[in-house]
Amino acid sequence: MNKEQKIFLGCFTSFLIISGLVLLSAFFIQRTIKEAFGPTKTTIAIKLSDSTQMICNQTYNADFADVFYDVDFIFNETSKLEINLGSATFSNENWQPYIRVIYLHDWIILPISEPKSLVKILSYNILSNIKKDTVFSPQELIHDPLWKSIYQENPAWVYPGFSTIDSIDNNKFYINYYYRLGLNEPFEFYNQEFVYEMDPITGEFKTIAILEREKK
Repeated sequence: MNKEQKIFLGCFTSFLIISGLVLLSAFFIQRTIKEAFGPTKTTIAIKLSDSTQMICNQTYNADFADVFYDVDFIFNETSKLEINLGSATFSNENWQPYIRVIYLHDWIILPISEPKSLVKILSYNILSNIKKDTVFSPQELIHDPLWKSIYQENPAWVYPGFSTIDSIDNNKFYINYYYRLGLNEPFEFYNQEFVYEMDPITGEFKTIAILEREKK
């Protein structure tokens, strides 16, 4: 092998090594980005009773500001029925403790209440096949007839606020709102509990009481 052949072989070998390192680095970078930002899909089964479980199909996504866990809920009863109740988005990877199912008349109800978020109630009527997805947001109080009959000012649309479930008693749902009044300083922040009644036929929620609000 002459000198020119040796130089060519050395250059070609170096090219192959560098190309391999670049491809390997690209593979690991792509894998790291996917693990960090998603999407990553996972299926989790939560046992509800000896004969029922909730199949949760989770999709993890993220950006530079936050992480998101989008979950589809499928209610499964052994050898009887499988019902897609709907979906919800969580900001905490440990969202499983928030999952519980309530049976009310012919309704299967999944109330979801994550801290610093909005209450969502997914429900399904096994006789009429009516499916409901209800979100309780302070910004929607402007459409509440009972609220409008009491208050002139509505929660500020620029501040999303949040809601939590205080308790559930049969078909009565006690929802606590945290909201802001005022578009300009000084702002006023309030906690206030609403009592909703769920219609056993339609699954619609009606406000039946608004308690005194507490300034924070």
